[in-house]
Amino acid sequence: MRCDGTHWPFTHHCRSLGPFDLEVELRAELLLARVHAVLRRTKPPIDQLRLGDTVIDFRRLEAYWGAKRLELTDREFEILHCLAERAGHVVTRDELLHRVWGYSDAPLTRTVDNFIFRLRHKLEPDPRHPIYIRKAYGDGYRLITQ
Repeated sequence: MRCDGTHWPFTHHCRSLGPFDLEVELRAELLLARVHAVLRRTKPPIDQLRLGDTVIDFRRLEAYWGAKRLELTDREFEILHCLAERAGHVVTRDELLHRVWGYSDAPLTRTVDNFIFRLRHKLEPDPRHPIYIRKAYGDGYRLITQ
C-alpha cells in the first residue's frame, strides 16, 4: 500500500514522512523504472536463431538450411540479429537504419526493404508469402520465430 492507500507492490506498511511522502514515492518509482530498463537491455545475447529448418549462428556468422550452407552478407546477419533481439515485435525501418547502417537521421530510402527482400529469398520457403519476416505496414518488420 502506498501512503495514499493505493497498491504499490514493494510496500506493505507505510509510515507518514510528512511533506516528503510524494518525493520519496516518486524516487522509488523512478528507481523501479530504471531497474526495469536495465533488465530489458541486459537480456542474454542471442547466439543462434532457428527459423524452421534454417539455423543462423550469429557468433560464427554462418547460416544453414539443413546441411546446405546459406550465403548471407554481414549486413544481413546484422538485420537478422536486430529482428531476433525483438522477435515478435515491430522493428521500424528507422531503427534498422540507425542500428545496422549507423544513420542518425533516417533518409528516405528503400535500402531496408531491398535487404529484407533478399533475406526472404534466402530464408523463406515461399518469399512471396513470408512466414518468418513479416511486414508491419507503414512501420517496419517483425520476426516470427514460431
